[in-house]
Amino acid sequence: MTLTRTQLLTLVLAMCMVAGGIVIAMGQQPRNQGPASDARLQPDQAAIRDYVLTMDKVKRYARLLRTIEASKKDLVLRREVEALRSEVAGKSLTETVTTLERFPKISNMIRAAGLTPRDYVLLPMTILSSGMAMYVEQQGGKRPPYVNPANIKFIKEHEAEISALDLSSKTK
Repeated sequence: MTLTRTQLLTLVLAMCMVAGGIVIAMGQQPRNQGPASDARLQPDQAAIRDYVLTMDKVKRYARLLRTIEASKKDLVLRREVEALRSEVAGKSLTETVTTLERFPKISNMIRAAGLTPRDYVLLPMTILSSGMAMYVEQQGGKRPPYVNPANIKFIKEHEAEISALDLSSKTK
């Protein structure tokens, strides 16, 4: 099953909203280095490549987003979300995970959902990257080396389930 252009754009938009505030310079190469290759990926790219998507994690993530949305009147949580978004802007994925762990309300909610802060950061970025790579392949292009082919296959096989979960973050 392949994503239509509208479905892919919806998925991309949803994942961008989920990532809200996480800025990754995926296309930038370290100074004095050539294009990224499998042997020389940036740490964020390697983290996305090595992250394995499962429906269990995706469903837990979707439930977590609903829990966060249902808790939006919690002032402590709202302040943490705002502070977190501000603090992670421009940071690497590893730095974002470390920063996230300093916010007890959010971290505890993530762990209560059966996920780790690393899952919370990497899962949407991996879905986004894999979905975009799948589209590039469908258009005859080549997948970036930081996208795991198994995750592209996962997105193809679970397209309907993932779309039905509404992974867009509504917390502001």
